[in-house]
Amino acid sequence: MRSSIRSSGSFVSVPPSEKLDNGLRNAFKMEFKTVPSRERATGPLELETEFSTEWALVDIGAVSPSSISPESISRDCELVKDIVLKHPDEVRRLVEAFQPGRPKELIDLGRAYGIAEGIGLTEEQSRSKGGGLLGLIVVVAAALLASGCHSCGSGHVKPDPKPNQTSGGDDGSNGGDDE
Repeated sequence: MRSSIRSSGSFVSVPPSEKLDNGLRNAFKMEFKTVPSRERATGPLELETEFSTEWALVDIGAVSPSSISPESISRDCELVKDIVLKHPDEVRRLVEAFQPGRPKELIDLGRAYGIAEGIGLTEEQSRSKGGGLLGLIVVVAAALLASGCHSCGSGHVKPDPKPNQTSGGDDGSNGGDDE
């Protein structure tokens, strides 16, 4: 398995649903790049646009934190749990559809979407049941980024105060009165 990715393309926002909150709309990005056309072996060089089917980018900085809905994320956790327990083979087939080394002609995006739709694991299906997978992915990505960066710190990383603690050290136990 690879441990790094070198990219020569541009990551462009491709919202997985037209009904996304504007604060989440630009979080999911796919890589697009310009490559020589494979259709013509002779004649003038022609270019085409290709997109990666192996990776995508979750742009946490493009998210408005107020767009994160705890209720939606909680519902997504329930939905995803039920789906992966009920359809483990289909979930694996969905991930398998995007594995590296597969010839482009074997990557059937319609089939991959059919698997996701068939088990109820699309953004639209999640939204129709009170969820919205993108918000869940953003929170998980932020947590993973924080976890990964924790070991990279050089001592300059300072944790945020505890949630109930103000910058003056009040932990809320005295009702917020510093006197």
